[in-house]
Amino acid sequence: MSQPTGVQLMGLAPMPEEAVPVEAREQIIPEGQPFNAETAKPWVTMIDATHANAGNIPTDVVKVAGYDTGTTDIDWTDGDWKRFPNAGKVVIDQSYKESPGFGNYAKGKANIADVEAGTGSVADAVKATRERISNGEEGWVYGSRDKILAVAGELTGKEQGKTGAWLADWNLSEAEAIALLGTTIGGIRVVAVQWASPTSNSGMVVPGGSQTLKNANVDVSVTEADWFAARVGKSGDVSVRDAEAALETLRKFVSQS
Repeated sequence: MSQPTGVQLMGLAPMPEEAVPVEAREQIIPEGQPFNAETAKPWVTMIDATHANAGNIPTDVVKVAGYDTGTTDIDWTDGDWKRFPNAGKVVIDQSYKESPGFGNYAKGKANIADVEAGTGSVADAVKATRERISNGEEGWVYGSRDKILAVAGELTGKEQGKTGAWLADWNLSEAEAIALLGTTIGGIRVVAVQWASPTSNSGMVVPGGSQTLKNANVDVSVTEADWFAARVGKSGDVSVRDAEAALETLRKFVSQS
């Protein structure tokens, strides 16, 4: 899949091979559940924040999301992105002044259109998504269920099949969010779910950190593991698919012995 286009255009993820770091293994296998190579649904945690709070995200996070547009307290700097050299990266377009009508998203400089209140319109997100699709890229939309349904309702069935959703629903548990991955909203596949925020889960500790979500002012999502996956360039790193294949080979060997 050609997902990294926006990140590559920003010079943030130049590595040619897509893989999920071994460090994500504990997230891919929910605590207390045995690993089954045939049925496991690979997923990872993603943390997002505005520029003002980007420094509160642990640098070893598996995946991170930040803004390409917005006021100076929101728009991420190059330094913000460089804090996460080994993380998968999702670049958000709010359709702010420097990107009217989700221009950065449409052209591939950003990866996803934010259609929540106070950001870009559904109509602009639909138009920009169609431009991305016409350029051979996939479309991605962030928002609540009603916003995603509104976008999906304006797209054709073929366009829906080339568009994915990052759903925001702070009424879910982590397990409920994971269960939504791979389902559809109005024909659009759910690839990520933002389930925890500083207001909904104020006392929750930031994954991999020590601050609470309220103090750090960051959001937490679960995403499909291969959606804007980390670019791994170090020798010895193993992708989830390779690990699963190895386990399947071992299982067959054991069953035949």
